[in-house]
Amino acid sequence: MKRLFLIIFAITTLIFTSCNNDSKPITSNGDENPITTPNEIVSEQTPEEMPERETPESIKKPETIEEIIEFTNSLKVNGSMADFSLEGILESVQLPESEDAGDEYQSTTAYLGDSVTMGLSFFKNHPAEMVIAKGSINPLDAVEKKLIELDDGTFVNFPVALSKTGAKRAVLTFGSNAISIMSEETFLKYYIKLLDAIEETCPDCDIIIQSITPLASTCTLKKLTNDLVNRSNLLLLVLAYSRDLKFLDTTSQMKDSEGYMKLEFCSSDDGIHINQQGYEVWINMLRTHELKD
Repeated sequence: MKRLFLIIFAITTLIFTSCNNDSKPITSNGDENPITTPNEIVSEQTPEEMPERETPESIKKPETIEEIIEFTNSLKVNGSMADFSLEGILESVQLPESEDAGDEYQSTTAYLGDSVTMGLSFFKNHPAEMVIAKGSINPLDAVEKKLIELDDGTFVNFPVALSKTGAKRAVLTFGSNAISIMSEETFLKYYIKLLDAIEETCPDCDIIIQSITPLASTCTLKKLTNDLVNRSNLLLLVLAYSRDLKFLDTTSQMKDSEGYMKLEFCSSDDGIHINQQGYEVWINMLRTHELKD
């Protein structure tokens, strides 16, 4: 019985050893070859064989307001004050840096917006007739209310006033009076209504959507915050993308390292309005980020 047990044990050991040796990959020189992982397989592919990385701009362009918000969320941008940046996001939409476009380019550009935009003419950084602005205004008011007085004493809305200037391009800066009291859906709805009205009234005028200016640390408004401004600027960038328009980001040039508007650009203690030096940043950004035909 003991002899039979030893024979069975010997046969079992021989079979196990044979199977274990056969399972190891062998190279042509007989050396053991380590198992190839999926990552190593990918790394051995040539650039031509590598799958193309899907970028936001290769995805279906958003059309509805819901799609614009969904697309914005998909970008997964850090909206916190110090870390927020639009650099590298939808680069084809953002006006790239260029040579100084010159005085003629500047003088044929109209600015549309609220009280922040009004300062362009107040501080004489831009011709008054090319600044179409009104205090405490939102995009809907710009379309539905006749707030701009013409030379003949009649009042018209923003798009009609723009058509009277003969401007070749219009820079829109709206949001400070809207984003803290409106939902994202409502804000985008009214902004789109303004875009539609301008395109219908001034079909030969190019439109540039400009970022909402940041807030200084002295701003005491509770509902209007830089986090909200950052989020809204990202939405406006995606809106420009959805409409085949261009976006001008002046925000990065006006912020300090913590994400606040630099105090040197503030014109008052409210932390919202800017001074002549701040408007020089606006104009310089326009002149050095030319919208070319």
